[in-house]
Amino acid sequence: PYSIIEFSRSESEDGDEAKLHRPCSLLKIKMKTGRFHQIRVQLSSMGFPILGDIKYGAPFLLSDKSIALCATSLSFKNAIKANMEKISIPIPVEWEKYVDF
Repeated sequence: PYSIIEFSRSESEDGDEAKLHRPCSLLKIKMKTGRFHQIRVQLSSMGFPILGDIKYGAPFLLSDKSIALCATSLSFKNAIKANMEKISIPIPVEWEKYVDF
């Protein structure tokens, strides 16, 4: 239940066309800045809207009306102990039907 995105490119007018079908990709993104909707806007502007994100160009909603975007880890400096802490969660199992991971 996902759309097929077709990319094609020809290096020259007489070159052979090359096509690639990519239903969904799992991305790991490391943020440098924290602008509101930054990931959603930037991926959409490159032609890769986030699964379920119809506001930014996805072709359909997910069944629970969420978008396939979540933080799987968060690192921060502990204010009391001054050491780095890391909290992690697994990728949601509901996404298995869209991406192999």
